[in-house]
Amino acid sequence: MLSLKRMVKANYQWLAHLIGRMSGRYYVEDYVRVYPEQIAFSRLGRRRQARDDEVRNYLNHCKFYRFASQFVPGKSVVDVGCGSGYGCALLANSGSREVYGCDISRQALRFAKQRYGTIAQFSEQGITDLRLYADSAFDVTISSEVLEHIKEYGLAGRAVEELKRITATGGIVVVGTPNSELLGDHGFFYDEIRNLFSAKFKSFVVFENALVSLSDQTGNVGKGGSPQGIRASW
Repeated sequence: MLSLKRMVKANYQWLAHLIGRMSGRYYVEDYVRVYPEQIAFSRLGRRRQARDDEVRNYLNHCKFYRFASQFVPGKSVVDVGCGSGYGCALLANSGSREVYGCDISRQALRFAKQRYGTIAQFSEQGITDLRLYADSAFDVTISSEVLEHIKEYGLAGRAVEELKRITATGGIVVVGTPNSELLGDHGFFYDEIRNLFSAKFKSFVVFENALVSLSDQTGNVGKGGSPQGIRASW
């Protein structure tokens, strides 16, 4: 039964990505989003119990937002690919002047608006076409684990251009994405990420951020991998 479920899931994901590549629409609701407080939903939008790996994933995302929060006090901030909105809440509570979030998952945005709509403004738009945001609209632009989902469609460069466009001169772009040297093909190798950002920014810094251990759900740093956090500015 378990192997059958895995086979169905693999076939569904393969078909979804094929349709995305053929249609030019790189996104469908083909993976489970990250939610706070051990909340989880199935791909069909049904509430269920969160698995341990989903809890660890949430903790890892929170580590990224805590890192980014040092740059936001008194600033206008946007979280591109905000998902369920808990990152926007963390940024707002860290002293941001105003916080915006956008995503292309309607299910996640419904949750974000219901839970955090009083402290952040949310909109439905994707990282490669941020048409609702004006040029130089934000002091700090943040995006956590989004680029790797569009890499296979050859759209990472366009996404970085959009992140730069909406960020004011002298502002900061903070991006988190998995490190393929430790986690396989889902992410970017160092040379790939260096080439991607050096083509768009005058200066950038690549950090390593250790994952939460497989046996540690407290938020403490553990072993297991290193997603890359990129801070870019100009």
